[in-house]
Amino acid sequence: RASTAAKCIAMWFLDDMWKGEASEKNSVGLVLTRLPFGSSPAPDKFCTVSETVFDLGGDLLACDEWDPTALPSPYADVIPQPKRLDDDIPFGAAEEADVSLDESCVGGVDGYIDDGITVALDTPETTGLIARAAQAVAMALFLIFRPLAKAMEAINRPDILSVRKMLAEGGLCEVVTFLGWLINTRLLTVALPEEKYIAYSNQIQECLAARRISGETLKSLVGRLNHVCFVIPDGRHFMSRLRSLEKASADSNKFATLDDDTRADLRLWLVFLKSARDGISINRIVFRKPTLQSYSDASEFGIGGYSPSTGVAWRYEFTDEQQLAFTLNCKEYIGVVVDSVIQSQYDQSPCPYPCYLHWSDSTSSIGWMRKSNF
Repeated sequence: RASTAAKCIAMWFLDDMWKGEASEKNSVGLVLTRLPFGSSPAPDKFCTVSETVFDLGGDLLACDEWDPTALPSPYADVIPQPKRLDDDIPFGAAEEADVSLDESCVGGVDGYIDDGITVALDTPETTGLIARAAQAVAMALFLIFRPLAKAMEAINRPDILSVRKMLAEGGLCEVVTFLGWLINTRLLTVALPEEKYIAYSNQIQECLAARRISGETLKSLVGRLNHVCFVIPDGRHFMSRLRSLEKASADSNKFATLDDDTRADLRLWLVFLKSARDGISINRIVFRKPTLQSYSDASEFGIGGYSPSTGVAWRYEFTDEQQLAFTLNCKEYIGVVVDSVIQSQYDQSPCPYPCYLHWSDSTSSIGWMRKSNF
């Protein structure tokens, strides 16, 4: 039986179709009453509508003239009350970002396909903003879509807003699970939910215990670990062997055998998963204003660097053998790495989440610093 999200009315003439005698008179007719997410073009088509809803929700959130108490959403009765954490829980400190927002920007609405989120600053001066934030997306849905005629509908269909999900997780709260991540806006952390941590860890343990791994299992594992890489970007460095193994097993349609190096990568990923479960500071994920800047350069004969933040300058002259052993781009990369280590030892910034910006005239070396593999 087709699910509600993918119900459709289909009419076809099976005998003629199987015999290859289909024509304009007996061709297949298909009328979709829902966008099935199983079809590849459906999410894109859905986003055309959902992004309009989120944009309107953002406009309603910023509209001071809208008073939800005087003109509430029809869904106001099913929207849970805001949930706030205890006052004794400290607030996390947000470091300076690399982008500047207007001081009037105290909230917004965004989403991905059919998942939306509303963010608003909760202070005694923003009570009206909080009231609008609770109903902005629900009101946008009501304004855009045709109201249901209930029993008079030709085809029975559910409400455009999922009342079940609204009752469960539709209220404003300081801790929310969104797109597979547990976001704590009080502590400013992003964490892997416990159930995902258990599932991911168990799959790695099963892979370590098995002699061979199927291509489907390896594909699933790579997808899960790639999800974790969004909060631990450096973890992508330890995905290379797994991705190569996944590609090889997919091309040959066979099982894959883990070597010792790949098993070591998986054991390291167990450590990464624990860090993701415990929570990663948002300061480590967003684009930040650098706390230290430095410059490095290289020539055929040596490398050197300088940081105006620490006042430290250094240089190193290559031996004759070293001059011949490395390409110029490789020397540039070595210079950036050495400069990073030296300047970090003299960094006096009190920031608990240092952010370094290294300048180089070699795009290759900068690219290698950002993305590495083996």
